[in-house]
Amino acid sequence: MRIALCLAVLVAAGLPLLAAEKSSVADRPNILLIMADDLGMGDLGCYGQKQLKTPNIDRLAAEGMQFFSAYSGASVCAPSRCSLMTGRHMGHATVRGNWEVYPEGQAPLGQDEVTVAMMLKEAGYATGICGKWGLGGPESGSDPNDKGFDLFFGYNCQRHAHRYLTDYLYCNRERIKILQAPERRLYSQNLITDASLRFIRENHRRPFFLFCAWTVPHGIWRIDQVPSVDAYADTNWSDTEKVYAAMVEGLDSDVGRVLETLKELEMDRKTLVIFASDNGGVGGEVAKRLEAMPSVAKGAASSRAASACRCSPGGRVAARRAAKPATGRPRSGTSCRRHADLAGQAPPPADVDGVSIVPVLLGKKPPRAAVLGAPAAALARA
Repeated sequence: MRIALCLAVLVAAGLPLLAAEKSSVADRPNILLIMADDLGMGDLGCYGQKQLKTPNIDRLAAEGMQFFSAYSGASVCAPSRCSLMTGRHMGHATVRGNWEVYPEGQAPLGQDEVTVAMMLKEAGYATGICGKWGLGGPESGSDPNDKGFDLFFGYNCQRHAHRYLTDYLYCNRERIKILQAPERRLYSQNLITDASLRFIRENHRRPFFLFCAWTVPHGIWRIDQVPSVDAYADTNWSDTEKVYAAMVEGLDSDVGRVLETLKELEMDRKTLVIFASDNGGVGGEVAKRLEAMPSVAKGAASSRAASACRCSPGGRVAARRAAKPATGRPRSGTSCRRHADLAGQAPPPADVDGVSIVPVLLGKKPPRAAVLGAPAAALARA
């Protein structure tokens, strides 16, 4: 099950906020994409969750537009991120699986492959990614700095990203040592969120694109992988369930920190905020345990379907929030969209798959399903 639109669709949502193509860069909206890792739609209050509290993400849904059946470009991490970055479906994408490279990293994007960050940077945007990359290891020619990002902070390798208590992270191409001690545990999600907020503050006077590719609530679900589970001491949940709850509610808290920072800097009405998950909930035995968790809403079990299942019924984009929320509720739409639209660049690359969902965001009749049969096809309904 997959719950994220490809990035090309998400950034195209900002198109109605733009002035004409010849408008100055300063007039363009900031773009903030927050993407959770292996989050199921049933984990969020705006999609029926009753026990776990996600008020900040729920507010995004209430203030903006909510999608109920939206597919990512692929069913696992690396290829879904390839589709996000390039706007290509799996018939044309370079990365089509979690192809591992040792000792560190995954298969790289092609040297000539253009990402949305590259196009936005060319259009005058500051660009940053904080979190997980997974599209080319160090010195592969496809690390984030090679693919359009001014700032990279976090994990280059998705295997490494399974460790929330780690001894190193990357800041651009530099490997930063993290000093861990029993009395002073530095959790990567806290460090990555702090870096996200620093990027916003340092670039608040110019248009920016920030990709918060956060790693929660991806397993490992051990007590030592979260700061605390004390909030769930009165429940009868297992340690796994408590850790998962702490990750989801901690994720929501971090979303709240970002929104408060935008408000503090008086940028909240000039910033397009999108929240999504990369490829849906976890599968296998872990999913069975989580489905039995008392906090999972009735009927949400399908949202915890294995993320690697290609025949699943589809997923949901949690929320979007724009400076001027689109009027009306979406009935149907398609993706993925050429990301050049938002940057004001014309024409877009010829090898980008997809059609625009901007009419859907404006409450108008969507274009015909030009991506019929493509893995990135999406249907939005009220």
